[in-house]
Amino acid sequence: MTTEFGRRRPPANGPAVTKQAASPAEPKPRVDVVEVLHSPLMGQLAGIVGGVLIVALMIAMYVTTMKGMGRALNDSWEKKATSPVLAEPDPEATFGRGPCSVHSFNSEFRKVQRELGC
Repeated sequence: MTTEFGRRRPPANGPAVTKQAASPAEPKPRVDVVEVLHSPLMGQLAGIVGGVLIVALMIAMYVTTMKGMGRALNDSWEKKATSPVLAEPDPEATFGRGPCSVHSFNSEFRKVQRELGC
């Protein structure tokens, strides 16, 4: 009894059949570069690479913008921190006309404005 369960046996009347290698007379399949470049797989690959490049460009722009904003903010803070602080307000400084910029139809309010010199 044999232990070769399920294996095919060579025919009893002849030698075992073996696979023949491709004969040298047959031409090898030609790989055309244009076909490879225009294949659907290359289109998908180009889409993926393009998407990755767009995301990388957006990240680079974001980082550059944030660096610039950080530098501007740092310069502003340094300017404020190193500038002399006014301990007392300047008595000769004028801060505008005050209540003279407001106009009203009320006669009493206009009277007060005239008294203030408006």
